[in-house]
Amino acid sequence: MLGSRKADIVVGLWDDRVLAIECKVSNSKVNSVKRIKNDAAVKARSWIQEFGTQLIVPAAVISGVFHPPNLLSAQADGLTIWWAHDLDQMVDWIRRTGG
Repeated sequence: MLGSRKADIVVGLWDDRVLAIECKVSNSKVNSVKRIKNDAAVKARSWIQEFGTQLIVPAAVISGVFHPPNLLSAQADGLTIWWAHDLDQMVDWIRRTGG
């Protein structure tokens, strides 16, 4: 558990923040509503409310079919999103938290 919600992966960052990662796969635009807006974004809002943006970075690693407006909405809720086929972007971002 991370606060009141489970995270798929919890990573301690070099700058002492916590990266809470949800892993989501969707096979249709309709399914992406459940995966991103009704699950990952809800957790992001909850973690931000519990820990604040200074301590937590809610994120999702996604694969499959996602409706772009759903992704934009989740990002507006504080969710950072990386595609599973390009994890180097996430690794580079994590490295940059070290200064």
